[in-house]
Formats: sequence, structure tokens, C-alpha cells
Amino acid sequence: MEVLREIQDTAILYANILSEILKIDVTIVDTTLRRVAGTGRMEKQVDRDISEEGHIFAQTLKTCRTQVVDTPGENEICRKYCSHINDCKETFHMSTPIMEKGKPIGVICFTCYTQKQRTHAMRNKESFQRFLQQFADLIALKAAEKRETQRDAAMKELLKTIVNHLDAGVLVLNQQAQVVELNSMCCEILKLPESQIYAEKATISDTGNQIGGFEEYRVRAGGNSYHLAGRLIELGMEEGMQFLLFKQAERTMKESLGLRNRNRLMGIMNIEGESPQAKKLKQEILKVADSPSSVLILGEKGLEKDKIVRAIHEESRRKEQLFVTVNCAVEDPERLEKELFGIAGGKNSKGKVGKLEAASKGTVVLEDVEKLTQELQRKIWQFLESGSIIRCGGTRKYRTSARMLFTSSADLSKMAEEGSFLYPLYYRISVLLLRVPPLRERQGDIHYFAQKYLQQYADSMKKEIRAISPEVYRCVDAYTWPGNLWEIRNAMEYAVNMMKLDGTITMEELPERLWLETLTEEDEEENLNLEAMEKRMIEKAILRYGKGTEDKKKVAEALGIGMATLYRKIKKYQIEI
Repeated sequence: MEVLREIQDTAILYANILSEILKIDVTIVDTTLRRVAGTGRMEKQVDRDISEEGHIFAQTLKTCRTQVVDTPGENEICRKYCSHINDCKETFHMSTPIMEKGKPIGVICFTCYTQKQRTHAMRNKESFQRFLQQFADLIALKAAEKRETQRDAAMKELLKTIVNHLDAGVLVLNQQAQVVELNSMCCEILKLPESQIYAEKATISDTGNQIGGFEEYRVRAGGNSYHLAGRLIELGMEEGMQFLLFKQAERTMKESLGLRNRNRLMGIMNIEGESPQAKKLKQEILKVADSPSSVLILGEKGLEKDKIVRAIHEESRRKEQLFVTVNCAVEDPERLEKELFGIAGGKNSKGKVGKLEAASKGTVVLEDVEKLTQELQRKIWQFLESGSIIRCGGTRKYRTSARMLFTSSADLSKMAEEGSFLYPLYYRISVLLLRVPPLRERQGDIHYFAQKYLQQYADSMKKEIRAISPEVYRCVDAYTWPGNLWEIRNAMEYAVNMMKLDGTITMEELPERLWLETLTEEDEEENLNLEAMEKRMIEKAILRYGKGTEDKKKVAEALGIGMATLYRKIKKYQIEI
């Protein structure tokens, strides 16, 4: 029987450790090309004969040298032997022979399946080859059944070589709960010097929770207690020896829930506009930013209320903590409840941390809060009153100091009076109320946003705006913009798309709804002038139907006059054709 099959459990253990380190799939085969161990997509193919496809493995055994295939499909062995040369899924392959007393007893390799993995492997090719060789030597030591002390020394030497290459913490305990190995990242996460961690015994216990696919552990080390997320591996070298690969639980929450803060904090700098109303809003944001009280932001759709809640968070002392946004309008109520409050663990299942717990020191935003069900409204109100939550399916209370911000485009006061929104919740969340003025009430900002979006879309479309008709800005300033910033952005994008070939933008390039509304909103004196009204109606019809000969027939028909009359009036009013 092949010696590697006799130590298959150890081979699988080492393959998993190496896979955790390299973040790449690892395979071990014996001399008959039967897979002894495998990780990732190869885990379910252990004990399978791969002799018909394992040509690189065969070459490694034959030459007793490391084989590197950095361009699968173009390698000589691939071209000569492989039947999958045209549909190969591998992007990189490295195999190293496992040698015992000068003879190969198997092969250990790692394989990449994505370009990202390949780039990582290419950058670290020498280190990865060294790791493969070290693990090959370690497996060979086990296969030769050398003394226990030799195996322990080999493992410790291996750990010392590799652990400081990881972006995760490593903590190794022996059966007496003494720390026998750690890395620099461990000290950084625990915020303790190496000497203090080594000085005291340590304990590792499973909390029963899961965070982002990892187990959560409560670790006591250096006299302190920590919540860490990672994987605990029982090493076969010595009874009770434990290898913990971990990250800080809070950091793992951020990554798994997609809650990582942006690198650049903008604060109120992200709130655009120079109108008195915009300046007043910025002042209000600064006033409420550091308050622990909830804030309700009310305003019509299209006012980018998401930038306002982000500004409140970034101007507060919580700016370095988690910032979580949840849209109540798009989330399924049952899923939303679990997302916010988490899931309690059971006998056969792990618990899951919710966003209110994850952001205990940060900010949680509920967008379109009027869409919450009555039951969820009640649970949110209870949290705001007590400062604690109960996970779905559980009874235990968890304290959290997450600050909550709410946004809505509905009349929540009216909804509360009608009974469709919980009265106590409305009063609880509106302790601090910010009303965002619509764009039509911020006249100075309309011109600003029109210019901004015209230039933005011209740049993105690689067009040059050479001239803008004064009537364009007159029309833009007079329009009511019921869709606010969403609508003005859309309108300016349309104008740039329809811009004349000579780079000019006139009224004709604006969406029809703008000039149809503004052409009828001239000052009172001009509207009472019959000739002025007649001229406007002719201009309006020409804008709608066009200036061609056939178009003029439609204009005359729409106005209820003959073609001759139309031409006469065009000449009289000096209308440009």
C-alpha cells in the first residue's frame, strides 16, 4: 500500500493548512497518481485515480523536480498529452515531489482557477515554491515515522517561516494551554506585546456564532478577553495542540456584511449647492452630527438623502465606525428583520450577528422607513427605547449603542394619524427632524446643477459644448423640477446627447416637458399681449413639429391656419426658420 494513503489524515490536514495560507486549492497525490488529499473544488475528488489527466504530476515524479506551468495550454506537456488543452480551466499550476530517502513517494501541488489567483501566485512564486517544498518535507518526515520530537521541531520551524506572511492572526496552543507560537498580526489584533501573550496561559472557546462563514471564538490571552472570527485546527502532532487562524470579529463583520467604510470621508463637503437653503441644511447637519438622538430626514424623492445621512455620520465621532444602510422598500420583511436583528443559534445551527449588533459603535440608516411593516416598526421602537435587541428566534437580549438615522419621502405625521405608521415610533425617530427643501425652492442651485451635469455628461461622452443659448437657462430656472436632482440630471444628459453638431445647445435640445411648461409661464404683461401670445404659439408649434416643408403643414394644421397665413406670420414676427 502507498505510504501516503497510510497517513492520509495527516496529508489532508497539511493540505488544508497550506490552502488556508496560500488561499489557493492544494492537491496531494501518491506515485500511482491517486489523489490522497484535496481542498476546494478538489475536496470531493479525494481517492480518485487521475492518471489519465495528471500529466504534470507524472512529469514531476519522473524528473523529481518542481514543475511550474504558468500558461496552461501552451506548456509542452499540455500540448503533447492533455485532451483538455482547448478548454482548460486552470490558470497556474505548481507541483513539487515529496521525497523520502532520495525517492519520490508522491506530489504536492497548488492550482489556480482565476486570473486574480494567478497574479497572486506569480508575484509570490518563490515563496510559494518554498512553502510547497517545506510541506513536502514535512509530509516526508511523517511518512518516514521519525521521532515525535523531530516532527514537532519541523512543524514549529515551518510555522515560524510562514506565519508572518499572513494577513490573519495565528495562535498555537499546546495541551497545557500554553502559547507555543504566534505571529506579528496576532500581536497587532490583540494589541499586546509578544512577551505578554507568551507569559500567560490561553483558552479558546466556541461562542456558537457564525460571522461571514467563519466561527466566532472567545479567546483569553495575555490577561484579556477577545471575540475573534476564524478557524480552529487541531494539529495531530501532539494531543490537544490547537492552531487558531483568526481576524478580529468586528473587522470580519464589516467584510461579510459589506460595511467597510470608504477611504475618503467627505462629510458636508458632499452636500452640493450654494443657495441659502443648502447652506442652512449644512449647518443643521453639523448641529445634529454628534448627538446620540435619532434623526429623521424628510424630503421628496430625488434629493439624494443618502448623501445627507452619510454626511451626518462622517461629521460625527462615529465616522471611523461602521456605517450601515438598509432600504426598507426593497427588502423582504422577514429577511429585513433577520438582517437587522440577527438570528439566534440553536442545537444544530450557528447564530448570526445582525447589523444593529455589528454597528454597535456606528450608524444604521433605514431608508424609506414608511415601508416597514407594523411588526418591524414595533421592534425598532423597542430597540430605541431599551438600547437592546433580541435575535430572531431567541430570547437573550444583546446591548448595542448603534445610532439610527431614518429617511422618508412620505408624510409620516399624516400616516401616524391614519394609523399606518406607529405613533410612538414617529415621535421617537423625529426628535431631530431635517427637512430637505425641493430643488424648485433653491433657485440658485438649479443653475448650478444644470451646469454641473451638462459638463459631466459632455466629458463622459467626449463632446465639447461651444455655446448654450440664454433661453436654455431661462427655461431651466423656470421649470418646477418635480423629480428634483434625478430629473435635472436626466434632462441634462438628454441635452448633451441631442446637442447640435456644432456644439451648441438651444431650447430644441431640452426635453419637451421643460419648454412646454415654461413657454406658458411668461410674465403677466406679455401674456396679455395678443401678438406676443400668437408668436409664442407659433414658436411652440414649430418646436414640436419641426421646420421642414412637411413639418410646416402640420404646424399650420395644428394652429388652424393656412400655409400662406403661417408664412406671413413667420415673416411678421421674424421667427427663425
